[in-house]
Amino acid sequence: MKFLQNIKQMASALFLAVLAVTFVFANTDNEVNRFNGWQMIGPSGGDVRAVAIDPREKNRLYITTLDSQVYTSADAGKTWRFLVTFYRPQLTLDNIQVDAEDSNIIYVTGHRHKMPGGFFYSKDAGATWKESKDLKNEAVHAFSQSTANPNLLIAGTDGKVFISYNRGEDWKRMTDDKVEFLPRLIDSAAFDPKNPNIIYIGTTWRAYKSTDGGKKWRLISKGMIDDSDVFAIDIDPTNPDHIISSACSGIYESFNGGELWAKVNGIPSQSRRTRAILRNPTKNGAIYAGTTEGFWMSADNGKTWTIQSQRELEVNSIAVHPEEPNKIYIGTNNYGLMVSTDGGRNFSIQNGNFSSRFVQRIIPDIQQPNRLYATSNNTATGGGFIFISENGGQSWTPATKNLSVIRIRSFAFLQDRVNPDTIYIGTNLGVYRSLDRGRSWNPLGSSAAAKPPVKKNQCPIKMKAGYQKEN
Repeated sequence: MKFLQNIKQMASALFLAVLAVTFVFANTDNEVNRFNGWQMIGPSGGDVRAVAIDPREKNRLYITTLDSQVYTSADAGKTWRFLVTFYRPQLTLDNIQVDAEDSNIIYVTGHRHKMPGGFFYSKDAGATWKESKDLKNEAVHAFSQSTANPNLLIAGTDGKVFISYNRGEDWKRMTDDKVEFLPRLIDSAAFDPKNPNIIYIGTTWRAYKSTDGGKKWRLISKGMIDDSDVFAIDIDPTNPDHIISSACSGIYESFNGGELWAKVNGIPSQSRRTRAILRNPTKNGAIYAGTTEGFWMSADNGKTWTIQSQRELEVNSIAVHPEEPNKIYIGTNNYGLMVSTDGGRNFSIQNGNFSSRFVQRIIPDIQQPNRLYATSNNTATGGGFIFISENGGQSWTPATKNLSVIRIRSFAFLQDRVNPDTIYIGTNLGVYRSLDRGRSWNPLGSSAAAKPPVKKNQCPIKMKAGYQKEN
């Protein structure tokens, strides 16, 4: 009977994130309404692809996921509210931006690598959304708005550049099939902050510049390693000739509008995939870099760099509000949103009511009625997580002691019926066993004894310099 009770509790603990793995979301309102009775209850965290701060309301944040979802926070990231899904599983929303002049206007772009994603926008702070017909069949990887002329938007796809002259209502393709960078993906785009006719794009093979509003483009790669795919471009608002770009081969700097680049020293080669780079808008000399191996910071305009996080962390996006220069938000793979209030020296996880995890299975404990186990697969990296709930799914604790969450992914789960403290998982790296009901793990056959249980609410990353546990 207890086992049947556990099964019922397991069913009540299922949430929308699980459904996204099992079902294809329908486009009709009737099909969508079938899931309105479900409530997301965790596990918290997951992948955050982009972070945006309302320029006029420093506590209003937006984040996007790689499964077509947008969340918002009104309290500087402490708690999150689900805002919208575009009902397209595995649609990666790599860009979100609040309009430079009107906080009610929000822009979002998406892709499925080279498959269509699109451009979405809201004029009522996210209450309702429209999709651009002009970009419906485009895989939009890059997006930017001109601060000199906010009516101008740019979208970069698979070798194609689109410009909007009316804040996204209509789009015009600016490049033809003879453009040099076709068919390479356009990963990044930026307007000159003083001259909207000057535009930069970064592709999966080098950077390009236009001086006529996107009609013509020329290669600007002198000084860059020839195989550089340019992930991000940041332009100094006070001196537009000073540009910093990030690429798979490192970080580059130019003082003459991209005509000549010099590689910035300090970040080692293993962190060369710098996905995001950002100057602090009000702290002179402060530059932040989000890489595939940690969050890096420079206090001297990029001359020297220090890592401020564990190397295991992958950073996708960085955001800073001008009024709070010491508060830094980063969107990460696997750990959701993290925030620093001391200028980037320490980060805490803030994922209240936010989950973007791909949960594969939920298993009830065979003896304890309220105890549940959940396994998830990482989507942006390898590996996965195991979580434990002691209260029927209302809260979850990571149970990954001695497991590499970026290398080990579980495919099978078995609890010993004679000794329920013993649990086995089948993984891509063999069978692991727990002797303490899932709190710690060792490879089957290892003589290592189970270590003391992990405390509840412990951060899933080992705490090194630069981390604090979740608030």
